[in-house]
Amino acid sequence: MAFLDIKDLKTVAVKDDTKVMGQAIRCRMIGMNNIKELEPQLARQEYQVKLVCCAVEGNGVVLVREEAEEMLAEGVDEQVVVTHVAHGEVWVTLTRQMEKVDMVMNQLEKLGGTLKTMNDVTVGRLAAGKFSEDGQMYRCMVEDVSVREKKVVVRYVDFGNKEELGIGELFELPADLLRVPSLAVRVQVEGVERNKLEELIDKENVSVVVENKLGTFFIDGKKVTDTYIVPTLPPPLVLPLHCHVEGEVVHVSPGGLIWFTPATLSNSVDNMMDRLAVLSPTPVTRVMVDMACTARYSVDGELYRAKVKEVINEKVRVFFVDFGNEETKNVEEILELPGNCLDLLPAAIDIVPARSFDEEQREVVEELLCGKKVSVKLTVEGGIEFARVYVDKEEVLFGQERTSAGRKTMANIQSLHEDKSGLPVGLRTPANLGHLDSVREVWVIPTKVQEKLDKVMDMLAEQKEWEKEDYSEVGTMCVTMFSEDQVLYRAMVITLLGAGKVVVRFVDFGNHEEKFLSELWKITPALKATEHCAVSVKTTCTGNRAMVEEV
Repeated sequence: MAFLDIKDLKTVAVKDDTKVMGQAIRCRMIGMNNIKELEPQLARQEYQVKLVCCAVEGNGVVLVREEAEEMLAEGVDEQVVVTHVAHGEVWVTLTRQMEKVDMVMNQLEKLGGTLKTMNDVTVGRLAAGKFSEDGQMYRCMVEDVSVREKKVVVRYVDFGNKEELGIGELFELPADLLRVPSLAVRVQVEGVERNKLEELIDKENVSVVVENKLGTFFIDGKKVTDTYIVPTLPPPLVLPLHCHVEGEVVHVSPGGLIWFTPATLSNSVDNMMDRLAVLSPTPVTRVMVDMACTARYSVDGELYRAKVKEVINEKVRVFFVDFGNEETKNVEEILELPGNCLDLLPAAIDIVPARSFDEEQREVVEELLCGKKVSVKLTVEGGIEFARVYVDKEEVLFGQERTSAGRKTMANIQSLHEDKSGLPVGLRTPANLGHLDSVREVWVIPTKVQEKLDKVMDMLAEQKEWEKEDYSEVGTMCVTMFSEDQVLYRAMVITLLGAGKVVVRFVDFGNHEEKFLSELWKITPALKATEHCAVSVKTTCTGNRAMVEEV
């Protein structure tokens, strides 16, 4: 086994949490037949080498994947050139490395048509590709391959942007350009308008400071991208099982859900509406998914508390959290919600009725339930929670009793709303941190679902052939590869960006990423039927990101 000089690597963490400190490891490089070819790339003095552990085979043999990139030190003000902006991330090149970028570009230009077409195209290979917008040749890394469509998704490693190319449009790089590491560095940002970040592209005197894994950008020493704390609401109540809870049905949705407000919250909602009635709120400075806001309902023109569900171009879909209905608004109609209106729990709780009804029967159900004092009793039927509605202790009958298949369908519809934390209120639930969206919202993986998560990952690894997803909308479940480890995960489309791009959330961990539609695969029925493992939890934390991650 060839010795790889990894003297710059301080710690290599492996799956069983053991550490290999300050020493070389015997390893195999995935996708590399001749490990000697990679030795010059790993034995660099001015760059760190990032090794991502994929498996531990025992006897000191670790399977790793090499990721060569310039690293930004925490807390250091680095002069950079901003080259690309994507969802939640900015790609930069250190100013001191711009000469190397020019050297690479000049060499590619001189090589011109002498480069040989790449025959063996696989994920992770470094190649040369012609960028469609300017016709110039750039170094790129293959991130996805569609043999059937003869297409690849590549990331231009010296600038950070991605593009779809034909397989035959990739070319072999000479050895000296293979040895130059990726010169673009990804910087994570949180809560900053994309337009504001795009203004930094190619600006002079730009610098960035990375703290707690998030970047803050400066021009001439003046901060230009303050981290924006997204206003959020606490999770709604979880109704107890097998108890009559008095209250009011406030909305019956077209999808068959009923929205219910417990009587204990009614006075608080009335007080909240009185407060909103005297407000003259201004439009929010930036609209973000899941943010709390206020908006006027088109029917009565009154202000209501709302939550942003989806943003597509200049249109925003909002959910009125105290009444259960939704509406599409223009961006300028999304208004700021004062801090003193954020503490009240969302008053509308979605419940799945044990009796089904169709769109034609919806008005009848509204007449039977809305505007009356009712009680709701939650029970578990067939392993799924359902509610029966009572007036004067007698069940209100409508539609027909659900079949077992209908119950499963409604449970899936309810899960798409994602307004519940899914965790019992008032109880300690052991969990692992999956992803930190912000100090106000974290995604956790309850310990009790770890076995289920392992099963999901095994199913993903065992599936050898995947069919391309040919249609996608918000809520579409799919399978896609996470760019940082090139491993397949289950995901859900949460935003449509246009130009063949979407944002997906990895439902078993909580993180999200921008993807081309061509990078999405159809999910199998078994994987789709398995409940999501990651749970969103709102927090009241006012500390910094590092403190939350440590907790």
